[in-house]
Order: sequence, then C-alpha cells, then structure tokens
Amino acid sequence: MSDVEVGPSLSAAVSGGPVALHGPGRLAFLRTTQETASPPGKLLLIDDSPLALDTVSTFLGDMGWTVLVAPSGAEALQVASTPDLDAVIADLNMPDMNGIEVFRRLYDMDPLLPVIILSEESAMSQILETVHAGVFDFVPKSDYERMLPAAVTRAVAHGRVLRENQRLSQDLVRANEGLERRVAEQARLLEERLRREAALERDAELAPLRKEVEIARRIQTSILPAQFRVPGLQIAAQMITASEVGGDYYDVRPTADGCWLGIGDVAGHGLAAGLVMLMIQSGLSSLVLQNPGALPHEILPALNRMLYQNLRLRMGRDDHASLTMFRFFADGRLAYAGAHEEIVVCSPSGQIRTVATHGTWVGISEDISPDLESRFLALAQGDLVVLYTDGIPEARREHECYGMPRLLAEIEKRHTQPVEEILTGIMSTVLDFCAASPQDDATLLVLRYVGR
Repeated sequence: MSDVEVGPSLSAAVSGGPVALHGPGRLAFLRTTQETASPPGKLLLIDDSPLALDTVSTFLGDMGWTVLVAPSGAEALQVASTPDLDAVIADLNMPDMNGIEVFRRLYDMDPLLPVIILSEESAMSQILETVHAGVFDFVPKSDYERMLPAAVTRAVAHGRVLRENQRLSQDLVRANEGLERRVAEQARLLEERLRREAALERDAELAPLRKEVEIARRIQTSILPAQFRVPGLQIAAQMITASEVGGDYYDVRPTADGCWLGIGDVAGHGLAAGLVMLMIQSGLSSLVLQNPGALPHEILPALNRMLYQNLRLRMGRDDHASLTMFRFFADGRLAYAGAHEEIVVCSPSGQIRTVATHGTWVGISEDISPDLESRFLALAQGDLVVLYTDGIPEARREHECYGMPRLLAEIEKRHTQPVEEILTGIMSTVLDFCAASPQDDATLLVLRYVGR
C-alpha cells in the first residue's frame, strides 16, 4: 500500500486542533468537542453519600465546572429546573429513587438534558440496564478521575449541539411561518387586485347596459301617476321593484264622472317584464283616451290582442300578465273585469270581505272577449278598497310567506287611518318581514270612497 500524504487541515482534525474550511468569500471554523463543551458550564451531581458529593463536586469544580449538588432524587428534580444546566451526574442506587428513575423523571422535564450514571456497580446487567434506559453514559466510581472528565465533555457537547439544533429548527419554523404569512398576504393582495381589475373591466362592459336600464327605470317611474285627484275618492299607491325595472303595473286616470284604475303583474321581473309593463301602460292609456266612457270588458280585448301580436307573433316570447281594469263612478259604483288578485273591501266598521276577479290573463291567446264581463261593486261612503299584486302576500322570510291573513289583519287594524298612513304602514310591515329584500315586485293601492 502506498503512503498517503495528509494535508495540514486533515492532520489538525485528526489531532483535535481547529480546521479552517475555505469557501468563496468566507471562512468557517470547526471546533473540537473539548472546545464545544469546555467550562464554564453547569452540572448537577446527585448522590446520597456526602463524601461522594464533596469529593466529586470538588474534582469537577477544580476543572472549571459549576457544580450543583443534591443528596436525593426528589431534591434533584427541584434543582434540575435551574436555567442553563448542561448535564446531570447521578448515583445508580439511592434510597428514595434509583438513578434510572431519576433519569426518566428528568427526561420528562427536559429530553435534551444528558444524564451520566456514576456508580460502584460492576454487574454487567445493571450497566446494560442504564444504557437500555437511554442514559448517556456509565462511569464507575472507582475510576471517575480518569473517565468522568471525558464523559462529561461528551455529554455536554452532545446536549449543547441538540439544543442548538432545536433552536435552529425553531428559528427555521418561525422563518417558514413568517414566509408563509407573507406569501399568503401577497396572494391575498394579488387576489384583491385581480378582483378589482375584473370588477373595473366588468363595470366598463356593463356601463352601456346599466345606462339603458336606468333610462328604462326613469321612463317607468315617470309614467306612473304623480298625484291622485279624483272627486269622491281618496287614493294612495306605491310600487316597490325587486330589481331596477319592475313588472308590476298600476294606473289612475281621472274622467269627467270618476276615473279609470288598473293593476296588474307581468310574469317574472326585471327589464323584460318592465318592457311588457310599458306596453300595457301605453296601450291602456291610448284605449282609455279614445273611449273614456267604456266599461273594462270593452277595453281589455283590444289590449290583449296588441300584446299577443307583439309578444308571441313578432318577438317570439311567451310573456303574459294578470290584469284587472276598474271603472269608478262618482256615485260609488266600481266596475271591474280581468283576472288578478282578489279585491279587498273594508267597511267603516272594520268588516272585511274579499271579491274574486274573473276573466283570463292577457297575452296568452289572441281573443279573450268571450271570457270577459264587467261586474260591479256598490261602495258605501267610507268603504276602503285595497288592491295589490302577489309580491305582497308572497313576500318571503326563509320558508315562510307574509300571507293573506297578515295583510287582512293589517288592513283591519289600520282601516280608520288616512289612506297614505294605511299604505305606508302595510308596506313597512312587508319590508320588515322580508328584511327589505323583496324577491318579487310589490304594488299596493288603497282607495277610500268619501262620497260626492
């Protein structure tokens, strides 16, 4: 075998000296075990023999170690909580608890604290028991001056390396957690930025449509009656839409001897329903102006024919609406025709009755005249008439509807109030019931006949 030349750095490592590791731009040092575990440091010596405590503690103290002593295992467990303890040296056989039990108790307190058993025991079985238990080393008392310094040096070095590794590991965990938080925060900021940019792009795309919807909403609200001046009749009305444009219809058009009234509901809601509502309003307005003295059953067939031709034949849509037209006469007669919700009539004494409407929906078939006739209600002075769309009784709170019983109870409770207060009172209870989020358009008309 040829001789191998050993360089100065390797020779130093073998002999226990410092090794210089040269890297690009830096210089690191590897220290020996003796340097890593050299005093000052703190040791705990446990022995029930005062002579052993004095002799060994003096021996270790002369080497530069700070030595804490405990004459029993119980006292040792109390002293072991001392900060910066580097290692424990324990006798194997003690009255209260043996060295292995002390080791196990200390391990539960601090698993990184190395324990050396210092004992006179010579039986191999007892020595192996300490090793199997996990004790760092075993030193016979008869040879402690030779063997204990090296054992302490190794134990302290081992413990300090473990604690440094633990500290570095914890630092790494904290650094990783900080990095994860920063990454999560950056991801959140990026997501918010992308959402804002997407919202801006969406707003830019929807701006023209929103403008058109706003125009439709203004048209719809502008053609609703602004005031109600009908001799012999007090009127209050309100429509709440579920979206920007509603599909409910109501109108009041005075005549020389009374007025025309109408209330209806286009299937669905939103822009499409709102456009059908505008067709109904404009069509009825034209027909009533042409023939103000007609009865409701004479007006509705022409309106229905116009809707049928526009929606089904020209546009290919299946929209339709419930609609009842009323002709009020100053003498208290109220003629009505067309299918819609029941008419609620409340007497001055609070007696309530409901009157069913009749006919068929408009926009489904081309000719509805065979299903129509004008019927009459004779109103007494002080009678209250309430007209509404299904958005009121069908207003929902989770799985519960507002319902007709609540509506009739509110009418009975408020029937002596002015019509404006009755209207706002009922509407407020409906909005409170559905948490101000109606799922459908809701319209209410309150009429009181006051006589000539």
